[in-house]
Amino acid sequence: TTTTTTNVLLFQGINYRANIYVNGHLLADNNTIVGSFRHHYVEVPNSFFVAKKDLHVQVEVFRPNDRSFPPQNHDIDLAISFVDWAPRPPDRSMGLFQPVSILSLQGQAMIISAAVDVVHIHDDTSIDVAITITFNSFQLFQPAHVALNVTLGQQHTFHFESLLSRNGTTTIHFNSSTQPQLRKLDGLSLWWPWRYGAQTMTPLHISSAIIKNDSKVEPLSPYTRSIGLRKVTSKLQDNSTRLFTINSTPFMVFGGGYSPDLFLRYNTTYQRHMLEKTKEMGLNTIRLEGKMMTEDFFNLLDEFGIMAMPGWCCCDAWQHWEYWKDEQYDVAKESLRTQIHRLRAHASILVFLYGSDESPPLNVEQLYIDVFDDEHWQLPILSSAANTTTQLQGRTGVKMDGPYAWVPPAYWYDGMSHAYSGGAFGFSTEISPGASPTTLTSAREMLTDEHLWPIDSVWDFHCGSELGLFHDLRFFLPPLHSRMPACADVKSFLYFSQLMAYESHSAMFEAYSVFKYTNATGVIQWMLNNPFPSMIWHLIDFFGRVGGSFYGVKSILGGNVNVVIARGAERGGELFVVNNNPLKAINAFDCILQVEIWSMESTVTKVVDIPLDGKIEPDSSVKIGTIQPDLKSICSHQSKDSVYLVRAMLKDLKSNSTLSERSILHPCSPDILDWDNTTFYITYCSQYANFSGLCSLGPTKLNLTLSDDGRFITIENVGGSIAFGVQLLFTKEDEEKVETTFSDNYMVIYPNERVEVSLAKLLTRFGLFALNNNRSSLASVHLC
Repeated sequence: TTTTTTNVLLFQGINYRANIYVNGHLLADNNTIVGSFRHHYVEVPNSFFVAKKDLHVQVEVFRPNDRSFPPQNHDIDLAISFVDWAPRPPDRSMGLFQPVSILSLQGQAMIISAAVDVVHIHDDTSIDVAITITFNSFQLFQPAHVALNVTLGQQHTFHFESLLSRNGTTTIHFNSSTQPQLRKLDGLSLWWPWRYGAQTMTPLHISSAIIKNDSKVEPLSPYTRSIGLRKVTSKLQDNSTRLFTINSTPFMVFGGGYSPDLFLRYNTTYQRHMLEKTKEMGLNTIRLEGKMMTEDFFNLLDEFGIMAMPGWCCCDAWQHWEYWKDEQYDVAKESLRTQIHRLRAHASILVFLYGSDESPPLNVEQLYIDVFDDEHWQLPILSSAANTTTQLQGRTGVKMDGPYAWVPPAYWYDGMSHAYSGGAFGFSTEISPGASPTTLTSAREMLTDEHLWPIDSVWDFHCGSELGLFHDLRFFLPPLHSRMPACADVKSFLYFSQLMAYESHSAMFEAYSVFKYTNATGVIQWMLNNPFPSMIWHLIDFFGRVGGSFYGVKSILGGNVNVVIARGAERGGELFVVNNNPLKAINAFDCILQVEIWSMESTVTKVVDIPLDGKIEPDSSVKIGTIQPDLKSICSHQSKDSVYLVRAMLKDLKSNSTLSERSILHPCSPDILDWDNTTFYITYCSQYANFSGLCSLGPTKLNLTLSDDGRFITIENVGGSIAFGVQLLFTKEDEEKVETTFSDNYMVIYPNERVEVSLAKLLTRFGLFALNNNRSSLASVHLC
């Protein structure tokens, strides 16, 4: 046995070029150290360690040229941009943005990546697998034989021999089709996305050695990690819509677009908080457009059971193919190779998108496909996030037809009759009802007192890029001012903004959940969070706080069962029950769907009981009936400014319990969409809904009680009127504790009824929360 020590510096993220010096010696220059999404391995000569002095590493970094705006720019550095999501950072995100480490290796090669993919699941739950291992070799001047022992779980060990190429990477692939020892493995548990099963991780250990010509053996450093065993596939339904499956089970994608901090400051505690909130909403997927996160982040996704859709960015150098030169082709190829090496071991990867708004041209696509093939990538790939077709991969089966700005709830239903809309059909890879102004606490962190009210150019700075379409609230303010009561100050503006965001975001996910698998297979909200404190595009704001959009989505997807009252000219009043649980049917033989229509005088004008007569299968939606004639009849006798509350309750008569409840506003003067006035980012309205009737709600009183253990708040409506849009707030001294949130918010509480709200973290004093900025335990509530 012989032993050689190799010392390597590993840079996991340099933006964009660099010269690397060790103890004053240039070991790698900016012709080779180039590319944000490449891992750079720099060998350090052993002589540098002989004197046992400190190792001084200097990195001279050169910033990239990679802009999204103006659109006609010709930048070609394949780096990191934030498109129109935020202002452009002055340093263009240059620097070391992911970990740097020094590796002391045994031998002349190291395993840098290993993955085990399930290729077949047998009826007896045994599995066939494929194993892919990538080595990086140093000072290896001729091909060498390598012997491997692979241990999977506690009971499966495999022996392989293969050949390593000279210096550089070698990927070795062993498939069950040629390796009988990889067939019908039992005793191994599958990894599942959350809600579908457990996130079981299986230990993987690999020992290896180079076999030299003189039969001497040179052991290499061992490789150990935990992996999730799963099988991910996708297919086109009816040759049009892409459906993903995990472990042969259909997987409806509900997700959001995730962004790191604008200055690429990664914080694992913050990331964990964001993913906890993602899961609390009921979302199961995030999309990463040109933002390749840290290893810690992908480990968290594996732990949480949240799927990821990583891929390249739109609109910047990654899409400026016509200006690429030899360097760009090389950087693109090796960037993809690096990402394959690091991502394929993570169970949470759903698909890789090697194009974004557009599919790459044939020569670039061929380059990418060659890398996927060389590296034996086993997961789905897409040429674009849009509905495109390429010669090599065919139709994507996804769409990004907008909107990106505010649209009314009816849009998602009526849009199903418009082929190039974001209506609830197909797979929408990025889509949004637009702005989502923050809560007052976050607004105060963004804006100084003199700019807090009225809205001014400083607010605009906290929207999208100043060069993009979404650099202010122009698409949000007209519907808000037309639909909602007048906003006298920043508090009322942000309060009504939360109600608007609750309504618009819940409606989008509601419609997609109603038509899942029959018409729709996925929806990605643009965005989940922001890289910069922002008033647009988020379900969780930059600071980690949540408002109307978060609670709106949670009201739809957060529970196992949900009642939906459809909106729109065509389907308005249709009633659905949605089972969000993929593992268990709902036994509805003893259930009724009870619908109450309430006036703004807080009286019930109509009650409809609809019996359910069977099971609601796992992960499915069932239409129960419609109250469309009842709504039309009631409004036909009322003025146009009349508003009603429609309340639907799924009741189990046997247990005398309510399984799910939902309330929506029904204006007699509804939003009317002008479909002829449609762009890729918005469909305008020719008429906005009239909610002025909300001001007819009389004042009411709420009793608030905190449980002895400080974990629950009971809110009881002891007055005679409906309490609409009840907002729980933290008091001043506790408002910074973003990790403490309520289980529900922006609620409707009917007369003589009570709701119980839990706290995500323990609060010890009653005074830690307030209702509508009123600290009294008996709060008077009057919407207008």
